Amino acid sequence: MAESEWTTTSVKLERDLKIKLTDFCEREGISPNKLIKGLIKKKLEFMLRPGTLRKDKGVPATGKHSFEYSVSEDTFIWNLDFGSQKHILSKDVSVDFLEKMKASIEVALDERKKNKQSLEIKQ
Repeated sequence: MAESEWTTTSVKLERDLKIKLTDFCEREGISPNKLIKGLIKKKLEFMLRPGTLRKDKGVPATGKHSFEYSVSEDTFIWNLDFGSQKHILSKDVSVDFLEKMKASIEVALDERKKNKQSLEIKQ
């Protein structure tokens, strides 16, 4: 990376946290800068590599969810399409699962609608 592409970011830490960070880095043989940079990259990996699924957040909100029906198996394949990459979230989704999910989604959307309407009335 060219020198002009680099930038710095700083963070204020409480003294106790700074001491723990320094101690940790010394024991691990790593600089605080390298540790923080690695943590940031790990947390933003889904943005740096859009095809990456976030393991810590369940079903991703980004991308386009789609279902393909398998006639021979009478099940569905649940896909997440990022445009350039397609991930299979599940290969064996039953009709029953989708019907229950659909009902749950309808309940959640109805609840949202009711809450929005009650907020509008209060305003």
